[in-house]
Amino acid sequence: FWQRQYLQGERRNRLVTYWKQRLSGKLSSLKLPFDYPRPKAPTFRARRETVFLPGDLQKSLFGLGQGQQATEFMVELAAFNLLLHLYTGQTDILVGVTTANRNQIESVDVIGWLADRVLLRSDLSGSPIFAELVMRIRNVFLGAYQHQALPYLEVVKLVNWGGDSGSTPNQCCFSEAPDANLGTAMEGLEVETLPREQLSSTGDLNVFVGQTSRGLEVR
Repeated sequence: FWQRQYLQGERRNRLVTYWKQRLSGKLSSLKLPFDYPRPKAPTFRARRETVFLPGDLQKSLFGLGQGQQATEFMVELAAFNLLLHLYTGQTDILVGVTTANRNQIESVDVIGWLADRVLLRSDLSGSPIFAELVMRIRNVFLGAYQHQALPYLEVVKLVNWGGDSGSTPNQCCFSEAPDANLGTAMEGLEVETLPREQLSSTGDLNVFVGQTSRGLEVR
């Protein structure tokens, strides 16, 4: 109810105008190097791979971000965009990023899944050096977060999608995973996080990064 009241009139028009401009033109799916043709009917089956990056690398990322007035996550996101560019050769990269969607103080401690997603469209044309790419990603990131109040499903309706059959703008996503060591201390209980073996995914590639005692975990 609060969201419906908030997204009215001039505020809604301003958000819609921003996303129309950011996502203008015909957007294409990323030509990822699949091992098999995309099936006509999606199966949503998925598998997980996990790697750990050393702590020294994480410190270097943090230092690079400071030099560009960017967060460590922005630097990681820039690296992910660069990786997609190297694999596809495309310079118009669309990546979804998860947001907490708890912008009001009253929602901070509410139990439940309130998360949403924003679409970040990045321009990798002109062969920018990595520092320049970080700045581009930073600007795109800040703009999207300032206009994240328009729900993801409504933003997608504004997209002129020219991707492969079966693909969606939700094709590739990059998110910051919560610290697995936080929030598991309960008096009188021993808590262990168990991985889910049965996995599904609505996109082709979802990447989660998070800090652990072993270094930076990338799933």
